[in-house]
Amino acid sequence: MTKGSFVGRGLALAVILSVAGMAGEAFAAVTDGWTQTSWSYTVHKPYTLSLSSRFKYTSGTWYTWVYKTDWCMHSSCSSNEGKRTELRWNNNYTSGQRMWDSDMYLVSGTNEATVQQVFGGTSSATASQIRAFTASSGTYKRYGSQTLATGVNNVWVNGKVAHDANGNVVRIYINNSLKTTEPDRGNTTHYFKNGVYVGTASSTRSEMRFRNTKQWRK
Repeated sequence: MTKGSFVGRGLALAVILSVAGMAGEAFAAVTDGWTQTSWSYTVHKPYTLSLSSRFKYTSGTWYTWVYKTDWCMHSSCSSNEGKRTELRWNNNYTSGQRMWDSDMYLVSGTNEATVQQVFGGTSSATASQIRAFTASSGTYKRYGSQTLATGVNNVWVNGKVAHDANGNVVRIYINNSLKTTEPDRGNTTHYFKNGVYVGTASSTRSEMRFRNTKQWRK
């Protein structure tokens, strides 16, 4: 074996090891280091309607829909209160890290509907929101500004929302790709919500579906 061939083989081995290391890093799961935990929920729905009129769970899928002309979730509505069919998670927390993880299905025609929330903030009611719009064949945005994904009408898309309450940071992933890293809106009691919450500017009917829904903790 010549010195040159030894060096060549050594470089080849180094390249292989480097590529292998990069591949391991590239395929690291978003949930690595997290622990999946159980969760439960209460459904918020129009006060005047039965649960089955706006919600169903069947074959592992949650269906949530609402009309903007529906009543609010209380016996009396304020003038600016939105209409909703939402899963209100019973996971109140003030510290630590929580991750909401679910496949999401936006039914076409749904516009200006809040579909996922990390509730609780001091400068506003929420720490994070994902909203759905009809633009670009269906669009998810953080609140109404930052685009997370387009072309999402009538297709399943995985969303993950990781909240570090200690570090006051919320990260949103779409199909396991990090889309935003933003500060939350202050220390208070937090919990998750998902479904449809609409206002006067929303489409007449809004619908979201969810499956493979999980909670993770650190």
